Amino acid sequence: MVPEKKRQQVRVLDVAAGTGLVGCHLHKKGFTNIDALEPSEGMMNILKKTGVYTLKYQEFIGTGHSTVPKDTYEVVVVCGSLAPGHIQVEGINDLINVAKPGGLVVILMRLEFFLTHDEYKDKMENFMDRLEKTNVWRKVMSL
Repeated sequence: MVPEKKRQQVRVLDVAAGTGLVGCHLHKKGFTNIDALEPSEGMMNILKKTGVYTLKYQEFIGTGHSTVPKDTYEVVVVCGSLAPGHIQVEGINDLINVAKPGGLVVILMRLEFFLTHDEYKDKMENFMDRLEKTNVWRKVMSL
C-alpha cells in the first residue's frame, strides 16, 4: 500500500513492538522512519538493540492517555497484541488518534481471537463498522 520509493519518508509507529521483529521486517522493506511503542521494559531493552527505531515510547496504548502525539504517523501497525488480556477493542481509538488523517492503521491478529474470544467476538467487527459509519475510518480490508 505504500509505494517503495516513498517508504523512507513515511513515519511508522510499531505498537506493542515487543522484540522489534516487525520493525526489522519493515526496515528490510525500505521503511527507515520507524518508532516503537512498547510497555514492557524488558522488551524495550531488546528492541533497542535492533537499531531500527527512532523514537521509543514505553507505555500502554488503549487507555486513552497516550503521550504519543496525535495525527503523527502515516502508518500505525499492531501485530499480535489485539489478544486476550492485551489491547482491547476500544484501543483502536488510540491507534486512530496517532495516525494522520488518511493514514493506515494496520491490525494483524489471530483469527481465533477475532472469531471466538469473548473480548473480540461480535465486538470488534461491530466497533470497526461503527467507526466507518461515523467516518472516523474506512476499512480497506477485513476478513
